[in-house]
Amino acid sequence: MPDPLMTNKIMQIQLGSWRLWLDEKLFVLLISRHDLEFFDEGMAQLWLVRKGPTRPLEARWQGARKLLHRTMLTVGLLWLITAGFLLIHLLI
Repeated sequence: MPDPLMTNKIMQIQLGSWRLWLDEKLFVLLISRHDLEFFDEGMAQLWLVRKGPTRPLEARWQGARKLLHRTMLTVGLLWLITAGFLLIHLLI
């Protein structure tokens, strides 16, 4: 039976990686259009949510950087957990 913690971490990495890929595409679009309000309206329709206040581009970059750091931390933790399991199995 798979370990729920490992499964959770792997899912976090997959979701974080997908979001980073998507953010890269969205930032290219944002920079080329310079219309954040129009972009926010489109995203609200895409995700079927109510449109909130328009955030400046700098706030969006900060959010993307946080996501990148969290994903990198999760990958690092998964590597450490995997290395620990390998060491335990080698020593037993």
